[in-house]
Amino acid sequence: MEQTWFFLMILGFATAMVFLTIDMAIVGAQEAQRRITSWQGGGMFIINGFLWIVYSLVFCLLSGATVQYISPFAVGSGIPEVKSILSGLHLRYYLSFRALTAKIIGLVCAIGGGLYVGREGPYVVISAALANALSKFGPFRRIRQDQQLRFQVLSAACAAGVATTFGAPVGGVLFSIEVTSTYYLVQNLWKGFFTSVSAALFVAIIGDRGLSALFNTRFSESQYSGYTAFESRELVAFAWIGVIFGGLGALFIQTVARWNSFKKQYKILSTDRYGQIIAVSVATSIVTLTNFVPMYKGQNGIISDLFTDQPLPEWSQPNIFVNLSFYIVISFILTAMSITLPIPAGLYTPVFLIGAASGRLVGEVIAALVPSWSVVPGAYAVVGAAAFSAGVTRTLSTSVIVFELTGQLSHMLPVLISVLLATAVGNIFGPNVYDRLLQGKGLPYLPGFNAERAYKKTAADIMDTNLYFIARECTYLEINQLLASSTHSSFPVVDTTNNMILLGSVYRLYLENLLESREREYQSRLLMTPEMSPKIRGDKIKATEDRDVFLDVPIQLENKPPHFDPCPFQVVNQTSLSKLHFMFSMLGPAFAFVTTSGRLEGVITRNEMMKRCWEYQQNN
Repeated sequence: MEQTWFFLMILGFATAMVFLTIDMAIVGAQEAQRRITSWQGGGMFIINGFLWIVYSLVFCLLSGATVQYISPFAVGSGIPEVKSILSGLHLRYYLSFRALTAKIIGLVCAIGGGLYVGREGPYVVISAALANALSKFGPFRRIRQDQQLRFQVLSAACAAGVATTFGAPVGGVLFSIEVTSTYYLVQNLWKGFFTSVSAALFVAIIGDRGLSALFNTRFSESQYSGYTAFESRELVAFAWIGVIFGGLGALFIQTVARWNSFKKQYKILSTDRYGQIIAVSVATSIVTLTNFVPMYKGQNGIISDLFTDQPLPEWSQPNIFVNLSFYIVISFILTAMSITLPIPAGLYTPVFLIGAASGRLVGEVIAALVPSWSVVPGAYAVVGAAAFSAGVTRTLSTSVIVFELTGQLSHMLPVLISVLLATAVGNIFGPNVYDRLLQGKGLPYLPGFNAERAYKKTAADIMDTNLYFIARECTYLEINQLLASSTHSSFPVVDTTNNMILLGSVYRLYLENLLESREREYQSRLLMTPEMSPKIRGDKIKATEDRDVFLDVPIQLENKPPHFDPCPFQVVNQTSLSKLHFMFSMLGPAFAFVTTSGRLEGVITRNEMMKRCWEYQQNN
């Protein structure tokens, strides 16, 4: 227990240090761009514009190059891959040191180059990769060897990644649970909270953020006359924001999916990685270069503007409604294109920005149409950011993240109403954005399951009866035939081929060692003459004896650990599909044997379980 506490504290510290390093690098890159493009004088606008575009282009190309030459597994958000890993899929290279390096460098270059990408997804993977690297050290080797404990630590690392991004330890834990888990053991909750609080605390102490909220709001102290928090009649507007923004979130997911499909149809778009990056980078640079709206402020600066309860003079030239509408449309398009580029790219922050701008626009419109209401447009921006983010990610924890980001609970009820409605409306149209990206990448995972849709299905309906098994009393020849016919890592062991009573499972490596030992003996006897081996003469074994005859010798398999598992996962043939789904989700076995009164009848693999769950989900 003490070792786990110490490991999680070190993980929180490491995550915080990497976050601060990345943050300083991004700020430095953005400041350097502003200094390089700050030439004064006649005709300097063209030169500054050219330098601005070239600077952004170089950084974006570097981001693509890190993925190509360091690790191709650093592409994208990373949350879908972590979800697959935590569901039991072995993705060897996604949490490697090379992927970690590429993720860090690529993220700095992508955001430093001005692309509309976020940090939360890459930070989740970075933190998980740090946990994977730390577990390789001697004192923490037990964590790596225990698969369940390793999954718990990786889940805690995901929470720390979100916590450092937003300074929201509570929301980070809840968000990581919602996007990476189908079921969650409450007894593991302390690991996630301890790690995320440690990471957020180290960021607050070492960094310049302090202990205050990242975007501190004071709506309850607003200058608007008669303002208390919000009027009861405004709840209708907040509810409609939830409904509409939930639909817009589903539209965003569909846009991303359609854009991915469109790129796959044309070879030049799917294979020319640098061409994609150049096109999106130049378009983004041109948009941010113009002073039509203050997009040059960066993500944090724009959020601070939108969340304020004061007027926005910089957004009011020529008209605040036109500027906000322009920003929403451009951000929607550029975000959908940027997060599908072959670079490290998160999506939560850009989506959060789109929702904040949309909410601010609604608030400004209501304030203009109904001046008698004590409307604070900044509060609508907060509600809009939470609602649109929930519509895209389908996470209720978005509301908690918003509370921690703003440091205020005055609009707790409107935020909760809008988030609940946005999530409900979004679920009508399909899966969340992370599951959609996961499907697009072809990564298997166990989807959520509605027991009512397949309540009559049992283990007997989905099990594979084409079994590869071995009797405890067998021959070397039978072992050889079994290994040659299957690539499975373990095999069920039965008492006899007639009774088929399941005794346990034996690992492939053990059988290979037995066969290899017998093979070596066979090869050595071929080289020996009868004069050199009296024992052979006594056993009447000829040097030219057929190999199969030599292997056709009985052997009894040892039923002791570590090569023998006396209690593998097994279920009876009438076990319901919902129970199977719960078992595979919570315990993560690679397979489960199906028995009837102890007799082995079939096997259900994790891949088959995933396939059937997807089939039932699509058919219904």
